[in-house]
Amino acid sequence: TDALFVSTASAMEAETAGATLDWSSYPPRVKTRPGEAAVLESAWADRLDDHPRIATSLEAVRRLMTTLEGESLLAAVVTGPWTLGHQLFGDRWPDHLDAVAGRALEQCSQVCAKLAGSFCEAGCHLIIVQEAIRPKPENADHARWMAAMTPVRNTLTFHKSPLILLVTGDSDGSDPK
Repeated sequence: TDALFVSTASAMEAETAGATLDWSSYPPRVKTRPGEAAVLESAWADRLDDHPRIATSLEAVRRLMTTLEGESLLAAVVTGPWTLGHQLFGDRWPDHLDAVAGRALEQCSQVCAKLAGSFCEAGCHLIIVQEAIRPKPENADHARWMAAMTPVRNTLTFHKSPLILLVTGDSDGSDPK
């Protein structure tokens, strides 16, 4: 096997903030949002590795690294910061940015960077950041989005892991499918 994907962007990051998911289809969609206080809590990123779905994914990477003995590339997909913000705030995103001075986007960025780093530390060779939505380049929010990607790029540079940005939806800010 040339490559194995050990995790996909399945809203597990939103779940760690307290969102509940609708598993009637895959990927699951956010059913209830956690509320602003949970998202803005600074310890949110620190709890990521303890969440059951994330801990299981990280353990799978560790075991595959041992089993495959470097014969296959291991890749993980994490939810990008803009999409994560939309999952947590719904239709209020990105208008909500002004109300909290960008703190929510900063938190989403830190969560994305932390999870990407955790996958690298567990043994992943490649991280794909999936954005189901993102602002158009001519949109004023595009600079905020680019800035939010900086911690992710820095984390992956530190781990010497390539970053692939996968934009799966339109760049018009519409609801991700």
